[in-house]
Order: sequence, then structure tokens, then C-alpha cells
Amino acid sequence: MTRDLERHLVAMAPAGGFSTAPLSAGERAAFRSAMIAERVAVGFAALPAPLLTPPSANPKLGKSGTFGLSLAAAGLSGVWQCCRYRTAGCESVCLWSSGKGSLDSVQRGRIWKTRLLGSHPELFIRELAGELRSALGRRPVDSLGRRYGRVPVRLNVLSDLAFEKFAPALFTDPTLRGCQYYDYTKNPRRDAPANYHLTYSASERTTDLVAAAG
Repeated sequence: MTRDLERHLVAMAPAGGFSTAPLSAGERAAFRSAMIAERVAVGFAALPAPLLTPPSANPKLGKSGTFGLSLAAAGLSGVWQCCRYRTAGCESVCLWSSGKGSLDSVQRGRIWKTRLLGSHPELFIRELAGELRSALGRRPVDSLGRRYGRVPVRLNVLSDLAFEKFAPALFTDPTLRGCQYYDYTKNPRRDAPANYHLTYSASERTTDLVAAAG
């Protein structure tokens, strides 16, 4: 029996949501220790790994230069349910096993990230913000030495979590201003920030009325 990860994260978040402040050296050490424990639990070596999948590691993300957070789809983590509004139809055509997703190592990679987000959400969000800052720091530089352009980001490559509910700072932090977030969702009630473009994903339960409302 899996638990609703979004509901858990909303309940765990402090007033105003989880912070995006940089981790201190001690916090980063604690987070890496927790990360390694989750990775070892699913069969990986006792080494840290990035949370975000870079464009170079995923052909679909690579087409738009997108950085993506790949969590375990639906309840595939065995612990958390990441797709509250899933249907039998969407699960039957889910892309969780497409491309390299069919590899056991890729599936296990998504599982440890999902479990880590559930067990250490504040440190996870802050580390995620740090990786996004690093991505922003690799943008081109103009003649005055200023970074320009936007970095496309998908927080839900396979999941459907309302990050704006429990981590709104991801969308308002000035140091993350160059991120352009986008995702697909089956939740018709999400209220996304201006820099988070959501496309409603229809299912076998979708009616014309619901699609219009979404």
C-alpha cells in the first residue's frame, strides 16, 4: 500500500513551503549520507549522484535542452504514490519503461530519488535548487559577462506532484529566475505560477467540460 507523496509533502512543509536556501557544509554532508543510504538500499554503490537528469542523458529532454527530475511513476517506488489523479488508461500507456526506462538501473535510480524526497524533503528541495543554480550558471555569457537565456526544467518527468504547493520558492527565488518550468498534469485544479507552464493531460475519464476547465 503506497502513501500519497504530495499530501505527505504538503503536511511536512513549514509555513510558506520548503526553503531553497543553499545547504551548509554540514547539511550537505547529512543529505549525501541519506542519499547514499537510499541508493545502497536499491543496489547502487555507496556514492552520491545528482538529482536532475541533464539534457545529454535523455533524448527527449535533450531536444529542448531540459533538465528533469525523474521520480518513480505512480506507485512504482513501492512506498509513495506520485500520481494522485492516475487512471488505468494512463498507467497502461505510461512512458516509465520507454527508452532507457526499461533498464533496471534506471528504474532503481527513480526509486531512490522518490524515497529520498519523501524522507528528507527540505534537504532534497534545497539540493535540487542548488543543482538548478549550477545549470543556470552554465548559460551563455553576453559581452558584459552576464548570463542570458532560460533553462527549461521539468520537475515531473514521470510523476505528477504540485511542487507549487510545498516548494513555492522554486518559482520565486531570484537566484532561480532563469528557470522556465513546464510539465504535464492530470490534476485539473492546479494553480501554477507564471513561470510554470502546465499542459492538462486527458485520460479515458476526461469529458469536454473537464478538459475546458483544465
